[in-house]
Amino acid sequence: MEVLLFIWLVMFPLLGVRTGFLYVCYLLPFQLLVIVLAFIGSKSFGGVTQKSIFLKLDVFLRVVGILGIVIVFEDVVTGLYYGLGNDVAGLVASGAIRSRNIGENIFQIIIAAYLIAVAGHFFVGKIAAKPIHDEGSTERLPEEVVDTYATSVGLSLREREILGFLLEEKSAQEISELLFISVGTVKSHTHNIYQKAGVGNRMQLLQKIKYL
Repeated sequence: MEVLLFIWLVMFPLLGVRTGFLYVCYLLPFQLLVIVLAFIGSKSFGGVTQKSIFLKLDVFLRVVGILGIVIVFEDVVTGLYYGLGNDVAGLVASGAIRSRNIGENIFQIIIAAYLIAVAGHFFVGKIAAKPIHDEGSTERLPEEVVDTYATSVGLSLREREILGFLLEEKSAQEISELLFISVGTVKSHTHNIYQKAGVGNRMQLLQKIKYL
């Protein structure tokens, strides 16, 4: 489907997109694909329940899908209003069509606001990240040491990933946001790590790896 859409978008202008009918036919497949992908993505991320704006992808994609439907509706109504057989370039040149649809303007504003929120979350997280510290030492354990230990106790790839964050003293909430998984999943993996390591908490885990 993506290949056909690509061919359509590349080749269709060569046919001479002039009338409102051809213009709607040119844009409609792409707009419908965006709507479908937005709702599919919304459903996929629906299981991730987080308080962070950065992770509310399901809500964001749902809004994108709804605005996509509004834009399609506006395009069709606009085409019918001005006449699907009229020349689009002539309508623009004459000033009959002066700007984009309202739905497109709202869509751009929401995209911009979301990207700002994502960037803000990322940089604030970087600034607020706390280095691992222990009694008299703030040095991070070498990656090869952690990797060797993870292999020796039989940690899975996901557990190894979470182990690294545990040693950086990140909370379950922070880990869930970084890995796009639920807090419950993080706690389940953490419990498994403690069991395999034979410890009861994060400090014991750090001490065991440090003095291995």
